[in-house]
Amino acid sequence: MSAPSGIYSKSYEDEIAIARTPIERLALIIGSILLLVFPLITPTYYSVVAIYIFIAIISSIGLNILTGFAGQVSLGHSALMAVGAYAAAVAARYAGLQFLPAIFIGGLAAACAGFVFGAPSLRIKGFYLAISTLLAHYIIFFIIHLPSVAPLLGVPHGFILPDVALGPFTISGTFRNLYFYYIALGLAVFSIITAHNLMRSRIGRAFVAIRDNENAAEVLGINVYRYKLLAFTISSFYAGLAGATYVYFVRVIIPGHFELRVTIEYIAIILLGGLGRIWGSILGSFIIIILSEGIRYITVTYLYVISPEVSAYVEAFKLVIYGAIIIVIILTEPYGVVALLRKVKQYFKLWPFRY
Repeated sequence: MSAPSGIYSKSYEDEIAIARTPIERLALIIGSILLLVFPLITPTYYSVVAIYIFIAIISSIGLNILTGFAGQVSLGHSALMAVGAYAAAVAARYAGLQFLPAIFIGGLAAACAGFVFGAPSLRIKGFYLAISTLLAHYIIFFIIHLPSVAPLLGVPHGFILPDVALGPFTISGTFRNLYFYYIALGLAVFSIITAHNLMRSRIGRAFVAIRDNENAAEVLGINVYRYKLLAFTISSFYAGLAGATYVYFVRVIIPGHFELRVTIEYIAIILLGGLGRIWGSILGSFIIIILSEGIRYITVTYLYVISPEVSAYVEAFKLVIYGAIIIVIILTEPYGVVALLRKVKQYFKLWPFRY
């Protein structure tokens, strides 16, 4: 990545640093301070919305690794979130595991499921791969609803998860949302840093090579099938981690939390933010979650008062909006908001000149 004139890397550590320029370091410090004090200076509602954004960032980074970096289409992302959520819930309820071990078990369970359902990627690609992952979605929900499995998972009524426990401390009561904000923030930062470093490693470069041209990647000595499976596995781990974190926050787990519309929402997030960009997942999550909350607020405040029948179609209306966002982005700015912001930055960098 090029640096502004006058900024030189004097070591390999400088070259690979996330913040390379003084302005970037200052922005990182200010942003970190704002994130840390945000729940202390705003009402609880905004902290809750921020938690949903952090969870969306974790999950959308996983989908972006698979689709944006590795070029593999998936429509089973929400089902993998369900695998992680149910695995964490079972580990917490029946094995008595605390929060961190439980959510990482959820991530590992989803990674195993992603490994299995990513196997067809050797033979099929594009539309056919998308259909196979859609089939995986329905297979997972079929297993969840099996008579021998459903009672264990509390299907269809769901069950309550225990309070978040970190060592001797239990997070509950008035300050639960405040503490969970910092937990979700920490997990989101962990996901961003690990994904950022992964994409700069040999594995990330192999993903991009496969996305650009599978045949050329194979000629270069890249084991295409192995890296495709690895992309599915890593993406599924992020999905499982996000699903487990989500159910711990809402404390109730039901299959309805992970319907197919959730996958559509995450596809809209990465397309809106920018495919193949970590920042795209961050910006897309922020925009889509704020948009979703805006629609919910309008529904509760205005539409329900005017007509309760109309408010019943809000979820369907959200899907229409997500579909419209996907179409508009593909037609106008295929590389998402990140590319648009880069163009704006370049414009002001050259202003008042045109070149």
